Amino acid sequence: MIKEWKDSTLKRFIQEGRGVGEGKEYKPWLQVQDVKSRGRSTRIFSQKTQRVMHLLSDLQLHYYYLLEFDETVIDIREHYPLLDLHEQNLLFDAKLQKKLFNSKTNVPHVFTTTFYVTKVNAKGELYYEARVIKSSSELDKPATIERLQIIYSYFNKKEIDFGIVTEKDINKQMALNIGWVMTAFDLSDFPEIQTIQHYLRADLFKFF
Repeated sequence: MIKEWKDSTLKRFIQEGRGVGEGKEYKPWLQVQDVKSRGRSTRIFSQKTQRVMHLLSDLQLHYYYLLEFDETVIDIREHYPLLDLHEQNLLFDAKLQKKLFNSKTNVPHVFTTTFYVTKVNAKGELYYEARVIKSSSELDKPATIERLQIIYSYFNKKEIDFGIVTEKDINKQMALNIGWVMTAFDLSDFPEIQTIQHYLRADLFKFF
């Protein structure tokens, strides 16, 4: 969570252009320095987005590796904010309605999905997926479920595919292997390898 959520924080984030843009121009709503992470935070340069990604746990990092290596993925926006949530006229019960605002400052909360992914299908058409990355143990917490209900309602209204990913859904060894490969991703000095990169990718996945 943000260390201190108040009106000046909200205005600063908006002025900084967070949550806006695509590709290398995108700025994540949450950045490593903003959040007290329970896990290990990582800044990592993405070849796909051509910018530094801000990831707040190993679980987020592992899923990012899978997205980075997925040929159907053309853009990855982490910690994507639902800035127009209050404009969607979503119907919530009284309990969820209270979750929309900070109880101390009454500043509206900005909910985020861990990854907002742009993909392209076989016909060359773009489509989007929203994924929240959570440890399975967190799904036992009522507060987490309430936040997820709000986020689900938002993407359902927009008819965007939404899903929750836990450690049970991630092939950790594959993710770590991809991460290892990415440390040597710059093949500009090895043009002979670049020509067979597609086949190397296929061989890597064949073993999982």
